[in-house]
Amino acid sequence: MNLDNIDISYTAKEASDWAVSHGILLNHDTPHTFTRAPFALLPQPVPRTSFEDIIILAPLLNTLYDKVSRDSQFLISTLEKTVDPFTERLLGIYKEYGIQNTKDQPFMLGIHRSDYMLEGSQFKQVEFNTISAAFGYLSHAVSELHRFLYSRFVSAHNVDQLLPVNEPVRDIARAIARADHAFRACEPVHSVMAARKTHETVVIMVVSPSETNSVDQRFVEYYLWKVGVKLVRLSLSDIAEKCSLDGPTSIMQFGAKELVSVVYLRDGYTPKSYPSEIEWGARIQIERSLAVKCPTVAYQLAGTKRMQQELTKRDVLEKFISTNDADHLMGFFMRMWNFEDEKENPAIIEMIEAKLSAVVLKPQREGGGNNFYGENILPELHKSNPRAFVLMEKILPSTSKTVFLPKNGDPVIADGLSEFGIYSAFLSNGVEDLCNEYIGHLVRTKKVGVDEGGVASGYAVLNSPLLLD
Repeated sequence: MNLDNIDISYTAKEASDWAVSHGILLNHDTPHTFTRAPFALLPQPVPRTSFEDIIILAPLLNTLYDKVSRDSQFLISTLEKTVDPFTERLLGIYKEYGIQNTKDQPFMLGIHRSDYMLEGSQFKQVEFNTISAAFGYLSHAVSELHRFLYSRFVSAHNVDQLLPVNEPVRDIARAIARADHAFRACEPVHSVMAARKTHETVVIMVVSPSETNSVDQRFVEYYLWKVGVKLVRLSLSDIAEKCSLDGPTSIMQFGAKELVSVVYLRDGYTPKSYPSEIEWGARIQIERSLAVKCPTVAYQLAGTKRMQQELTKRDVLEKFISTNDADHLMGFFMRMWNFEDEKENPAIIEMIEAKLSAVVLKPQREGGGNNFYGENILPELHKSNPRAFVLMEKILPSTSKTVFLPKNGDPVIADGLSEFGIYSAFLSNGVEDLCNEYIGHLVRTKKVGVDEGGVASGYAVLNSPLLLD
C-alpha cells in the first residue's frame, strides 16, 4: 500500500466505516455517546529486525521492574529527594503500607507498555509504563483494520508476514484471570473461602468518573466474562462507598459476599484522580488489601520518570540483572539527568541553554501533555523546584508521509513520526514467575512539529507496524 496506488477518499470512507463497526471509538463529551478514534489510513513501515529487537526486550524489562519494585531500600532512597507532591504522597503510602503488603501478598501483576522511537535503525526507549497501559483493544482493532485494507486493496497472500497479528487485549485478560486464580489459591484466602462457604471473587477495574476511553477498557471486561471471571467497573470514590476491608484478614469485599481478587487500575496515575481524601483513602484500602494489585504502589513508583533516569546507569542495572543484559539494555536508552545535586545543576542548565532543541524536560506524570520543550524548559525550571523533573536527551526519529484520519473531517496527508509501544504481562510472587511475556504492540503517529504523543489527549493517531525486510 502506498499513496500512489490508492484512492484516498474512497479508502478513507471504507476504513472509517470499518472502524466504527468494530469499536474503534472514544467517548464523546456527552455521556454514552462516542466518536471514531483517530487513526492512520496506512500502516507505518518499520524494519522487521528492529521491531523484533524491542519485542525480545519485554520479558527482561518485566523482570527488571519487578526486582526494582521489591527492593524497598532502593525505591525509597531513589525517590525520597523527588519533591513532586504526588510522588511524595504515593511514596508515603508505600512506606506505611506497601512494604508490609508485599510480604502479605507477594503476587504482583504487571500489565506494562514500553514505548520507543526509531532513531536510524535503533529503537530508543521513551518511557516504561507500569500503570494503565491503555489501547490494548484499540491497537488490536487498528491492526485488524490495516490487515483488512491490505487484503482488499493490495494482496491477501502475505498479510501475516507484513502485518503481524496483534491481540494484547486477549492476553491482558488472560493475565488478570491468572491473578484471580493465584488469589483464590493463596492463604489465608483459601481458608476464608472455606469458612464463609463462598467461592465468589470479583475483579475491580478502577476507572475515571469522566472516562474517555471506556470502549478500550470494556473489551478487557468482555474477555474476562468469557472465561468466567467477573469484573466490575468502579471509580475510587465508588470503592470507598461499596467496598470494605476485613481487618484481621486484609481481604477486601465488594457487596455482600464477593471477595476482591484483583484490582486493575485504569485510573489513579494523575493528581486529578484524587480530588479529595476519599479517593486517597480508597487507594490506601486497595494497597492494604490482599487483592492482587495491577499495579501496586511499588510498581507505580518504579514507573516514575526519576526511576527511569536512575535505571539508565549501568552500575544500577547490574544490581538487578546480569552484566550482559545490562549492556544490551544500555543501547536502547537515551541520556537522562536529574537535578538533585546542586553542584551539578549549573552545568546541566548551561547544556540546556546550548541545546534547547535537543532535550525534553519531564515531570513525574503520566497520560500525555505534561512535558516541556525548547523555550519553555528554562522558565519552568526557574518557576518550579527542579528536583521535581528529569531531563532527557531528545530522540530524533525518522519521518514518513502519513494519511491522518482525525476524529472529524477529511483525511490529511502530512509528514509524521511514530512511537511504538510493546505490551507485556508479568505475574510473579517474587520467587516463581507465572507469566512473563510479550503480548502485543501499539503504534501512535503524530505530525512533525507536535511534541506530545497521546491519542486520547488529541496529539496522535492510532497506527500499526508494516514489517519490512
